[in-house]
Amino acid sequence: MLTRERIKTLAGAVSNEMNGPLLTLYKYAHNGDWDAIKTYLRRYPNARKAMIKPYGGTALHVAAFSGHLRVVEELVKLMSVEELEIQDNQGNTGLSSAAFVGKRKMAECLVRKNKHLVTFVNAQKKIPLVQACISNCKDMALYLYSVTPFEFLCQGNGHHGSYFLQCAIGAQMLGKRLHPLITYLHSFLFFIHALFVSLPFLYFPW
Repeated sequence: MLTRERIKTLAGAVSNEMNGPLLTLYKYAHNGDWDAIKTYLRRYPNARKAMIKPYGGTALHVAAFSGHLRVVEELVKLMSVEELEIQDNQGNTGLSSAAFVGKRKMAECLVRKNKHLVTFVNAQKKIPLVQACISNCKDMALYLYSVTPFEFLCQGNGHHGSYFLQCAIGAQMLGKRLHPLITYLHSFLFFIHALFVSLPFLYFPW
């Protein structure tokens, strides 16, 4: 997993002459123009990992947040496992951006190459699963729940797990129409209940 120092090293290995052209890359990624991005990266190959101002995201962040599946898939092929862990100024990885948009195939593509992305926590203490719930992206939430380690949700005082349940309930994802999610959560709900009864001093954000 990348450290802050390693992220700066990876993202900083880009020529200063690209400060201006990076704005062009941002535009291409935002518009989903893969042909233009491909041509650009032939000239500036290290730009794939550059953190573009003012938000500090890479072209992958921009493409994911803009909902461009093909661009995300192609960029993932070019980027290393470590480069997929680069976080923007708010601590979001490309997977966090994809979770916000709700395009499941984006998340599948990213997680297939780096399964640890599901455990990255942003500046607001949200993991991608929680972000999907807040964005009311049910299909994305179902997928991310299936690939987020149960042990991770229960780590420490169960903050990530309890926050996830709070957001899932708030987004009305536990209704009768979402039987699969209810099934997935069944064992975890019992686990949280047992902890709450036996250890009343645990922190639960609701």
